[in-house]
Amino acid sequence: MVVLLVLILFVWAIPFIYEHRRVPEPISYTKLEQELQVLEHRIASSKEQQQTKSNRPISYFRFNPNGLAAADWKRLGLRDGQIRNIKNYEAKGGRFWKKEDLRKIYSLSQADYERLEPYMVVEDRTPSQIEKKSTVLSASVPPINLNRADSVALLDLPGIGPVFASRIVRYRKLLGGFYTLDQLLDVYGMDTVRYQQIKPYLFAQAQDVEKIALNEATVADLGKHPYIRYKYAQRIVRYREQHGPFKSLDDLLDIVLIDAVYLRKIAPYLTIDHDD
Repeated sequence: MVVLLVLILFVWAIPFIYEHRRVPEPISYTKLEQELQVLEHRIASSKEQQQTKSNRPISYFRFNPNGLAAADWKRLGLRDGQIRNIKNYEAKGGRFWKKEDLRKIYSLSQADYERLEPYMVVEDRTPSQIEKKSTVLSASVPPINLNRADSVALLDLPGIGPVFASRIVRYRKLLGGFYTLDQLLDVYGMDTVRYQQIKPYLFAQAQDVEKIALNEATVADLGKHPYIRYKYAQRIVRYREQHGPFKSLDDLLDIVLIDAVYLRKIAPYLTIDHDD
């Protein structure tokens, strides 16, 4: 036992003895200098790349800022962040009615605006002037069927550009058609001023609306409709499975979540198939 105890103490003391007697390795200044040189080279390369990127050639040309492609904004010397802000402004329904409206882009400096302004081509009109013009033209422009017009036809409407035209067509496809013009206010970015401008040129017919067969539709069929969604679709299908096919649309009022107001909203998009 004494021998074992001595061995244990010896093994326990070995690390301390080694640490005490170990001679520290000399610092390799050559290796440290090499690492510093590599680091300096990387920093210099990064600065050179940034300088090259900032000094890329600028190509000037006459342009309309409305709907201008990102690649063309880059040719004009704008940075990615500035271009992104312009596209976000347009996506929210923003439009450049006159040259000075480009200053609404907060990331665009005064120097950028001054160098771009001579090349901008935009009809210098205010929204109020456009509204006055729309009332004058209302008699000469034929009414447009909102449920059949393509995005190109919608561009003839006052205050409607490519972005809004595509939004209207895309939302119409999701709905299955508009049964009333007031549904245009559900389109993202549409406000009452713009709606009142375009309303005189449009009409909507209920017979153009695509209907969903209530007794045959699945949860997925009903859930993809903007007015129904999956929460209501699941309740409708579950009720049909428990109580059998719907005999009329009024049967939907027996579902807890559905009231008369909501039923009037979705009824134009539903139909009952009767087995004769």
